[in-house]
Amino acid sequence: MRVKRDQGLGGRRNPSTSKRRGGILARGLDAMRLDQGGDRLAQPNPRGSRTGEPLRFHAGFARRDGRRLGWVLGVVLWLCQPATVNGQPPEGEGNELQQVTETLAEREKRLEAIRKRIEDRDPLEFIRSRIYPSEVIPYIKPGHWGWLSLELRSNPQDYEGVVESDPVALEGLGQAVVHRRDVALPRLELSQNGLPLFVPDNRLKELGFRLRRADQTRPDLVFSASLTRLEAHQSLIVVLTERPGNYSRWNSLKAMSPIQITSSDIARLDQQRYYRLAMGREVERIANVTTVRTLLPPHPLTWTMTSHLIWDGVASHELNPAQQRALIDWLHWGGQLVIIAPGGGASITALRDGFLAPYLPALPTGSNLELTPEELKALADHYRPPRLLDIGTADRFNPGVVVTVPSGADQELATLMETAAAKLDQEEGDEVNFDFRDFGTQIDQALEKNAVDPGVPRYYKPVELKGLRNRPIYLAGLQPRPSASVIPIAPGLSPARPLAVEWRVGRGRVTILAIDPNAGVWIRWPGTDTLIRRVVLRRPEDPAFVQGNGRTRYGLLNGTDLSWVRYAARDLAGSVAIGSDAANLGRDTGTFSNTTPSRFVMGTFAGSQPDFEFDTVPSNPAGAVWSDEALVPRIARDLLIEASGITIPRSSFVLGVVAVFLVVLVPLNYAVCRFVLGRRELAWVGVPLLAIGFAIGIERAAAFDLGFSLANDEIALVELQGGYERAHLSRFGSVLSNGRASFDFAHPDHDRQAIVLPLNIGQGVRGQVRDQIVFQSEPVPSLLGLKVAPRSLSTYRAEEMINLGGSIRLERTTNPPSQPTSLDGDAALLVVVNETELTLRDVRISDFQRQLVARVDRLEPRGRLGLAQLEWQPLDPAASHAGSDTDNPTTTNPEAQPPPSTPTPTDSQEIKGLRIEPLLDQFTRVAPNEWEARGELRLTARVDWPDGIVPGELIEPEVQRRRAVCGVLAHLAYPTSIDPGSFPYNEFAP
Repeated sequence: MRVKRDQGLGGRRNPSTSKRRGGILARGLDAMRLDQGGDRLAQPNPRGSRTGEPLRFHAGFARRDGRRLGWVLGVVLWLCQPATVNGQPPEGEGNELQQVTETLAEREKRLEAIRKRIEDRDPLEFIRSRIYPSEVIPYIKPGHWGWLSLELRSNPQDYEGVVESDPVALEGLGQAVVHRRDVALPRLELSQNGLPLFVPDNRLKELGFRLRRADQTRPDLVFSASLTRLEAHQSLIVVLTERPGNYSRWNSLKAMSPIQITSSDIARLDQQRYYRLAMGREVERIANVTTVRTLLPPHPLTWTMTSHLIWDGVASHELNPAQQRALIDWLHWGGQLVIIAPGGGASITALRDGFLAPYLPALPTGSNLELTPEELKALADHYRPPRLLDIGTADRFNPGVVVTVPSGADQELATLMETAAAKLDQEEGDEVNFDFRDFGTQIDQALEKNAVDPGVPRYYKPVELKGLRNRPIYLAGLQPRPSASVIPIAPGLSPARPLAVEWRVGRGRVTILAIDPNAGVWIRWPGTDTLIRRVVLRRPEDPAFVQGNGRTRYGLLNGTDLSWVRYAARDLAGSVAIGSDAANLGRDTGTFSNTTPSRFVMGTFAGSQPDFEFDTVPSNPAGAVWSDEALVPRIARDLLIEASGITIPRSSFVLGVVAVFLVVLVPLNYAVCRFVLGRRELAWVGVPLLAIGFAIGIERAAAFDLGFSLANDEIALVELQGGYERAHLSRFGSVLSNGRASFDFAHPDHDRQAIVLPLNIGQGVRGQVRDQIVFQSEPVPSLLGLKVAPRSLSTYRAEEMINLGGSIRLERTTNPPSQPTSLDGDAALLVVVNETELTLRDVRISDFQRQLVARVDRLEPRGRLGLAQLEWQPLDPAASHAGSDTDNPTTTNPEAQPPPSTPTPTDSQEIKGLRIEPLLDQFTRVAPNEWEARGELRLTARVDWPDGIVPGELIEPEVQRRRAVCGVLAHLAYPTSIDPGSFPYNEFAP
C-alpha cells in the first residue's frame, strides 16, 4: 500500500524501504507521552515542514489521529482474538481481552480530556508568582531587594518578549521605577523568570505586570503578583529539610516573639513577632516524577531579608551554582548558617564533599555520645523553660527571682511529660505529627499553676530532661577543627563535650548542632525553646527596664539585634529608619522607644523607661536597608555636588527669593500702578511680566558654564571580608549636562547581578526632572532613562558583587618582631597580605580592641605588611563617633567632624575637587551600639585603578569628562562569637 506523504503531519519517507515513519502514529505516541508526562508535548520534526518553521499543535489532527489509531488497533485485536467455545472465549483469556479493551478506552478518554484541556487554554498563561525563599507567603521587606519568580507558559508556540511591572514610587525622589526583564517562553513548557524587585515602604499588597513583545506597546498578558509585608525589624528563618512537618512548631516558640505580650490585638501581636519561618525547599510529584526545587535566591543582594539558614539533612548538590555562590556571599556579610548534625537524608558527612566543605567548623567522629545524668541536670539548669507574659502580670514582678512551682504542679507537669513521651515514642523515626501548641499550653498552665513567688518571669524553674521511656539521650560526635569554638553542654562541666561547634566566616557564623531539636526527647522538653533562642538563633534577651515606680517592664528588640547582615555602604554608623520613621530618629531623650537602636551595649542596659508604650512595633529596621538617608549615601552625594561646581540653593535663599517676589508682585506693583500711573487695573498686566522677569533673572544668576556638554563623576567603595576574594562594590555617581539629556547605565560585567536606582539628591535642586525610569535586570542590568535638566545634575547608586581574583587577609608568622612594639601577644605576629591586583594608597589599619591606628603610604599588589613593623598610635578621641553620647546614628554631622586629610593625586590622573577621604574617615570610627565592631581589625585605603575609572559600567550617551575615586574597606578580623550562655543572651549568667 502506498502512503501519500503528508507534510502537515510531520511524516517522512524512509529512502530504503519507502515506508512512512512518524505522521499519525507519531502523533498518537506524542499524545500518550503528553498523558504520562503532564503538559509537555513532543515537538514534531521541523524537517517535515516545507517552510522549515516550527509546527503548531492542532487539536483537530490529534482527534482524527486518535480515532484512526483506535480503529486500527481494534481491527488488529478482533483479527487476533482466539476461537470461542460455545460462544465463550477460552478460560483465562476473556479477562485479559476485557482488560486490554478497558485500558484502551480509558486511555482514549484521558487523551480526549487532555486535548480538551489544551484547546481551552489561553495562548499565554500566568501560573503563579513567588518571592524566594518563601514557599507560600510572598514576603517582601520595605527598603530591601527581593527575588521575584514569575511562572509563565506559552501554549501555541515559542514566545519572546519582555515582562515589566507597574511603576513603583520611590520615596523622596518624585520618581517611579519600572522593573523589567526579557523572557523566552518555550512552547508548552513552564518557564520560571526571576528578577530582583525593590519595594519601598508603601505597603503594596500586589504589583501589576505586563507581558508584551519587545517591539510592541500593547500587552499580550496582564497579571498581578501578590506581596506580603515583612515588618522592618523582622527577618526570615529559612529551613532546608526533607522533613518540613517537624518545623511546624517553631512558629509557636517563644524564641520567635517578644517575651512580653504588649497588645490584645492579634494582628498587632503578629507584627511584633521577631522571626518568620520559610521552607526554602519544594517537592513536586507529577505523573510519578519527583522534582525537588530549592527556593533560594540566586542573586546575593536579595538575601538581606534572611537572617538564619537551618540546614537539616539536605544534599548540597540541590543548590545550583548561582545559589551556592549567593549563600556564601550572604554568609560572609553576616548570615548565620546552622547545620543539624543528626539530620535525616544527606548527613554532615556528605557535606564534606560539597561546596560547604571549607566552611564546616567540625567533622563527624562517627560515634554518638551518651549524655550522663550530670550533663542532663546541667542542661536542665542552664536552659530553663521560657515564659510568655501579659501586661497585667508584668506589673507585679521584681527583678532577680526565678519563678518557683509547688510540688502539685510538678506532678501535673510530670504526667504531661509521660503522656507526650508515650505519644512521641510511637512516632519515633517518622515525621512527628504532634499537637505542639496544645501541649505547650498545657505545660504553661501546669508551670503557672499556684506559683508561689512571681519574681522575674523570664524563666520557670528547671525541668528535668529525660529520655523517651528512660532510653539514653545521645549527642552526635563532633571533632572541632583548629580555631573553632566549642559550645559546651553547660558551663563548668568537665570534660566539656560539645553541644555545638562554630566559627566565624567573615561577619557571619557557621554552627553545627550536635542534637536534633525536632527529635522526640527534645520536643517534649520545654527547655528546648531557650536552647533554640540562645544557640541556634543567637538572639539576645528582651531588654528590661526598671521604671520610676519600681516595676520591671520588657521592651522590644530592634532589627539590628535579630540579624547580623550588614553592608558598609548601607550600615555605616548603624542602620537608619525608612519612610516616615526617619524624622523620629533625630531625637534621643535617654529613654527606650520604638525608634532608638538597641540598648544592649557591652553588657549593660542603658537608660530607663518611665513612659514605655506597649502597643508599639519596633521601627528601627534590621541591617542592609537600601536607604538614601544612610550616612554613606549622604556623604557621597554631598561630595559629588561639591565636585560638580553646581551649588544647591539653600532654603534661606529660596525663601528670600519668594519673599521678594511676593513684595514686588503685590504691594509694590499695586502702589506703582495706583499712585504713580494712576491706573490700578494695570496691576493685573504686571503680574505675568513680573513672573517672567523674575524667572529670567534667577536663571541667568544661577547659570553655570560647565566647560563641557556631558560629564560623569563617581565615588566607589569596595568592601571585602578577610580571606574572601569576592567583594561588595558600591557606586555613587552623578551625571551633568549643559542641555537636557537622558542617560542609560549598563553593567554587563560581574555576573550580571548589579542593582541600580536613582539617588535622592535632596530638595532644592534646580530643574530636577520627576519622571518614570526603568531598571532592567535581563539580559544586562541597566538603569534606563535617567533624565538631567539643563545645567544641572542627577545622581544614581549601584551595587554588585565582584570577584577581585584575590583577597586581603591576615596571616600568622612564626618570626617574632626584633624591635619592641605597642602590640603584644599574637597581634605582633600578624601580617596583612594583599593578594589582589589593587594598589592601595594612604592605608590605615584600625585596631578597635586596643584603640590603636597605624598608617602606611602604600601597599603594592601581592605585598605584605607586618603589624609589628608599623608605628601604632592611639585613636584620636576627636575622631570617635560624633554621636558617642547617644545611640542615634543619624545625629552624626559630617561638618562637625575633624577636617579630612588633603587628597593626594593618583598616578593616572589628577582629580581636582573629587574626594573620598571624608568618606574613608568615617570607617575609622565605631558606632557605640555596634558591639561587633569593638573587637574588629579593619583596613581602609584608596585604590588606583589602571585607567582611573572603576571598571564594569557603561554610560550612554558617551560623556566628555569622566572621573572616579575609589576606596577600600577590608574587615581583616572579627571578634569571636559571644558565648550563648553569657550576657546578653542569658540575663542570669554570672
